[in-house]
Parts: sequence; structure tokens; C-alpha cells
Amino acid sequence: MHERLREHALALPRSGFLVVLKLCQVLKSLAILLSLLLLCFGLWFPFVPAVLSARRTATAHRRAARRWSAVQIPEPYEPRPPAIEPQEDGRFKHGARLYRRRWWPQFLDNMTWLNRDRATARDILWMLVDPFVGLPLVLIGPALVLGGAAAIALPLLTLPIPAAVEVAGGVVAIAAGLALGAPLLRAHARWTRVLLAPESARAAVRSQRRTRWFIARGYALARPLILLGQSLGNLVVGLVTLVGVTLTGVVATPLLHAVRPLADLHRRQAHQWSGVHVPRPYRLPPEAPAQREDGMYEYGHRLYRTPAVPALRLRARSALRDPATWRDLGFLLLSPLLAVIPALATALFVLGIFGIAWPLPWRDHWAWGLTPWVAIPLGYAIALLAAAISAPLMRAHAACTSALLGPTATEREEQRTRAITETRPESTWAESTELRRVERDLHDGAQARLVAIGMALSNIEFLIDSDPDQAKALAAGTRAASVTALGELRSLVRSIHPPVLSERGLGDALKALALDLPLTTHVTVDLPGSLEPPVESAAYFAGAELLSNAIRHGDADETWIDLRHERGTLTLSVLDDGRGGADPTRGTGLTGIQRRIAVFDGTLQVTSPTGGPTKAVIGIPCALLPPR
Repeated sequence: MHERLREHALALPRSGFLVVLKLCQVLKSLAILLSLLLLCFGLWFPFVPAVLSARRTATAHRRAARRWSAVQIPEPYEPRPPAIEPQEDGRFKHGARLYRRRWWPQFLDNMTWLNRDRATARDILWMLVDPFVGLPLVLIGPALVLGGAAAIALPLLTLPIPAAVEVAGGVVAIAAGLALGAPLLRAHARWTRVLLAPESARAAVRSQRRTRWFIARGYALARPLILLGQSLGNLVVGLVTLVGVTLTGVVATPLLHAVRPLADLHRRQAHQWSGVHVPRPYRLPPEAPAQREDGMYEYGHRLYRTPAVPALRLRARSALRDPATWRDLGFLLLSPLLAVIPALATALFVLGIFGIAWPLPWRDHWAWGLTPWVAIPLGYAIALLAAAISAPLMRAHAACTSALLGPTATEREEQRTRAITETRPESTWAESTELRRVERDLHDGAQARLVAIGMALSNIEFLIDSDPDQAKALAAGTRAASVTALGELRSLVRSIHPPVLSERGLGDALKALALDLPLTTHVTVDLPGSLEPPVESAAYFAGAELLSNAIRHGDADETWIDLRHERGTLTLSVLDDGRGGADPTRGTGLTGIQRRIAVFDGTLQVTSPTGGPTKAVIGIPCALLPPR
């Protein structure tokens, strides 16, 4: 009984201490938000102290939960990197570089340590969410006791009700505060354990998803500022180019060729930032002017000694007649208006941060009549709303970019016809090579074994009466040879078209393929229907080639396969932890994959820095059929 009374009595000052700690935590949360925003612009320095400060606050809450509520919350952090020791020449090494002073390489080590530790994302999430959950839990008890004490001490100055009723209400409030203090403190400790305890395997996956969500939203809030800066430059280039085109086509040629790199930059940004692929819609460049028999070069009714001027005029005429050129120019002129779309989320985020940091001016200038206690939660809500809508607004900007900078239906048909014409000889050559391979495998493998089996059966027929034991031995060998021949035939059939692909579909075929690989493979399939057999076959063999490359050339130990169908496109991504360095331009198996999927207007994108990891993404436009 004494321990219980002591626990209830100490719950109030403990809750008061936590209230003060959480008020300081609000300021630290603001510092973390600002450091994340600066991190998007490459300013790393505020991030490390902000995260370390958050860890100290989280550690204090773990210690309080253990001492005051008997709730054990072990620390989930990875060990801190050791201090960097100087080399023999007195310099400090980090990676492949040497530094004269220790602080910078040590800072880089700490930055890497915090980024790789999954507990960092949980600490940041807890710092942002806890004021809305943890603060009310620890504030209820002290608020009831202080309110009840005020009602008893000042019965005539509080509410217009009889003093006896007010005093009785104060007594009830104090009793409720004392009774609820310890249970609410334990509830706060259990809430703290939800995010600050070490993760299970399933929670680790959720944490990675949260980390990716935070990183994606942070970039989506910072990139509109980059787009605004680019749009101003685009407007200047567009106006200068428009004036140059109005004057003369020759002057416009270098200007038009300066417009295309800017348009290509926005196409890459739409793909990298929002996952919207925008193909280049331009026509093929004109052929170089041919030299006449007299050594001159002809253009129109004039002759030139060198091909420079005719080539310049040909490129100018081709660029001016290309409709994609004018769409590029229109995009540059409209880019300031388009950049406003994603900038709305950034503006809302800044407004929310302003309300959190300076609630009184925010109240006076933006939301009249709101107290700081309302302005701060409202600022959090506005900031979270901005983070939630930032990625959709970036995708909307990418969709506008695709509509203006992408090819029209006519241009897509022209590109497809040109691609089919260019790849037809390679496809025919690949088909004939595959037929020769099948013929060679049948001739050297199964056919030779079947001939041997026939000869063995003839020997068995000759020896079955004179030497039965020898005939039995030959029969056993013949049976083993037939099993081997059957296995070779099955392997050959699987190399042509696996039966599981026809029976179970692409997803199960990839899973079956992963079971036979000599490395750990994780397969994720989100394919609610089936595909046309040619598309399934191309995607299956392309994935098999990527996995083979990961084993033979990448020395990978683990791979991840993700198969899904979204927005009319089949996407197959293969990620491995190998040594990287894959390059489709060097004539490796990746070139064969490109030829295989080019028939279906498919694309292959490979990201493979030296040292790994390697990620290959195959996209094939296709329709989804009903499931088998």
C-alpha cells in the first residue's frame, strides 16, 4: 500500500518533468524539420547534431520509462563508428581520400552511421508525432491537480457557481489527477515503446518503407524550388530563341540546339523524380551533304567549298520543320506557370513551419484569433498535409511535362516503325541463332544419347539368351542413359518455353526460376491478371538473363525481383548486391535483352555504379488479361 501511494504521489512531479521535456522536444522537432529541408539542398551540417539531439531526448524517455514505469525499452542503435586514427604521414583517411584534419572524415563517418541506422527514422518520426500523443498523456494528471487546487484556493474568482460546488469539484479533480497520474504514466511508457524499442523483422520492413516515405517527401518539397529556378532560366532561353527564330533560321540553329538539352533535362527529371518516362520525340537528324564530283557541296542553288554551311542550313531546316521543336519552345515559355503546381506544397510546408516556430506572428498575420496552442498543432497539420500532397503534385507536373515534351501519337508510330525496321535484322539473326542452338543441342545431346540407347538395346537383344547377367547390366545402363536423355530434353524445352510459364503465368515462373538459383532471391509479384504469351516469354527470358548476369558477372550474394503491372506497363526490376559496373553499351547480354524487348516497345534502364548495387528495370507496354 505504501509503495502504491508513493507511486501515485511521485507520478505528478514525474509527469511535470516529462511535460517540460516535451516542450523542449517541440523545438527540437522544428530543428529536425529544418535540417531535413537543408539536407535536400546538400547542406549536411545541421543534420548530425539535430539527430544526435533527438537521440538524447529519446534516451531520456527510455530511461524514464524503465525507472518510473518498469517498461524496458532497449536502445536499438548501431555502434558509433570509432575515432579515425591518423596514417603514418599524419593525415586521416576516409574512403579513397586523405584529409589533413580529423573533423571532416569523422563527420562523414557519423553521417553515414546515422543514415544507415534504421533507428534514426524511428526517432525522427517519434519526435514529430509524440507531442500529439505523449504530451496529452502526461499533461492530464498535473492539469487536473493544478486546476482542482486553483478551484479550492480561489473559489470566488474562477467560475460563477456556488463556492461549495467549486471546492467539491476541485477536490474531485485533485483526486482524479492523483488516481490517473500513475496509470497515464505507464500508458505513456508503453506508447514510447511502440516506436523507440528495437524492431522485429516485420517492423524493420515497415521502418524501411517509412524511411523511403520521408526521403521521397523531403525531396518532393525541395525539388519545386529547383524547378522554379530552372523555369526562370527556361523563360529567358525561350524568349531569346523565339526572337532568333523570328530573325533568321541560321541564327536560330544554335539556339534551337540549346533548347533541346533543357527539354532533355526536364524529361530526365520527370523520370527520376516522379517515375514518368518521357521519350524523346525528335526526328532523325538530316544526312550530311554529299560532295559533288567537282569537290563542292550543294545546298539549294548555291555551291560551297566546305560542308559546314550546308550542314548548318540542313540542321536548321530540319529543326524548324520538326513539331517537337515548337513544343519544346512552348514548354520553356510555360515552365514558370507549370512550376507553380508543385510549389504549392512547398509554400504550405513553409507556412506550417512558420506557424510552429512563430505562433504569435503567425496568429497575428495569417490566422486571426488563434492562440499559440491552436496555431502550433495547426502548423503541424499544414506541414503534414504539404508533405502528403507534395509527391502527387510533382507527378502532376511530370504529367504536364510528358504532355508537352513527349511524342504525339503520330510520332510514336513513326518511332515504333523506325525501331522495328532497325531491329528486324537483329531479331532475325537472333532467331536463326536460337534455331541453330536448338539444333546443336538436339544433335549433340539428346540425339546422340538416343542412338547410344538403340545400340545398347541391340546388344541386349543379342546377349539376352547367351549371357543374361551381361544383358541385365546393359539394361541398367540403358535405363540410366534414358533418364539422362529425358532430363536434357526437358532442359531444352524449358530453354525454349518453360511449361510453368504456360500453366501458371509469369509470376510463378519467376518464382520457380528463383528456387534454382545458387543465391538468396526475394521475389515480389503484384500481377492481378495474365499477359499475352509473347510478352510473358520476353519478360521471363529477360529476367533470367539479368539473374544470370548477377551470378556470372556481378558476384552477387542476394537479389530482389519485383514484378508489377501499373498504368498499362509491365515493370520487372532486378536488384542485386554485386560489384556493379554493368554497361549495356559494351555489347554484353544486356544488349540482347534490349533487342528482345524492343519488339514490344520495351525499355531497359540499368543503374550500376562501380561497387554496386546493380538495378535493372524493364518496362513493356502491354494490356492485362484475365487471370488464368
